[in-house]
Amino acid sequence: MSAEFFDFPVAGVHWDNAKERYPVPIFVNKAFTDIIEVLPSEIIGTPLRNYVGGYDSLSYVAGVVEDFNFHSLERKAVPIFIKYKDKTTYHDLVYIRVEEGKMEGVVKLLRQAWTQAYPDEFFTYNLAYVNFVNNNSKIFEMSHLLQMYSIISILLICFGLFGITFYAVNQRTKEIGIRKINGAKTYQILWLLLKPIFGWIIIGFAIGVPLAWWLMERWLQQFAYRVDVSIGSFFLALLLVSVITILTVLWQLWRTIKVNPVESLKSE
Repeated sequence: MSAEFFDFPVAGVHWDNAKERYPVPIFVNKAFTDIIEVLPSEIIGTPLRNYVGGYDSLSYVAGVVEDFNFHSLERKAVPIFIKYKDKTTYHDLVYIRVEEGKMEGVVKLLRQAWTQAYPDEFFTYNLAYVNFVNNNSKIFEMSHLLQMYSIISILLICFGLFGITFYAVNQRTKEIGIRKINGAKTYQILWLLLKPIFGWIIIGFAIGVPLAWWLMERWLQQFAYRVDVSIGSFFLALLLVSVITILTVLWQLWRTIKVNPVESLKSE
C-alpha cells in the first residue's frame, strides 16, 4: 500500500500524527463511508464501534483515504478499515514502495533482515504490479487479442488498398498521360485518384463509429472503474487510417504519374 494514501488523506489527520490524537487510530476508505452513508468529514473522531459491532471503545476513526482495489477492476473496492499498529507488533505481510531501479538492492536487504530476525521462517515477496496483472488477466488477454486483430486488419486494409489502387491506376494510365500533357499538376492528379478512396473512408467511418461506440460501451459496462469513450479516439482512428491509406497508395500513384506522358499514350 502506498504511503501517499496516508500522507494526503481525503479527511482527517496525517498517519504519523494519528497516534498523538487518538488512543487507537483507525483509517477507513471512501467505500466504508459510502456504505454507512456518512460524509468523510463527519466520521473523523468518532468511535469505530458506532459502525462495526463488537469493537473496543479506544478505536477512533482518524482519517479517510482513497479507495484502492485488491481485486479485478470489474469489481468495486470493498469497504475496509486500517488499524494503526506500533513498531513492536508482528507483521507477516508488509507493502513497501521502492524507487525505480532499486528493487534488487531493497530485496537483498529485506532478505538479510528477515533471515536475522526469523531464521526459521521462509521469506517471500511479490510485486504489486504482478498481482494487478494476475487479478486482471482476462482484461489483458482481451487487450492483446484486440491488438493482434487490429494489426491483422490494418495489414488486410493495406493489401486491399494496394490492389484496388494498382487496378485503378492501370485502367486510367492513358487518362493520366492526357491530363499531364494538358498541364495538370502532380498534386492535382494525386488528389483526383485519392478522392474516391477518401470518400469510401468517410462512408466507412460514418457507419463504423456508431457500431464501435455501442460495442465499446457494452464492454465497458462490466467494469466498476472505467473510462469514457471520447469522440477524439474515433477521429484519431480516422487520422491513422487516412495516413496508412496515403502511404499505401502513394508509391503506386507516384510511380505512374512520373512516367513520361508520351509513354503512357503509347500503352494503347
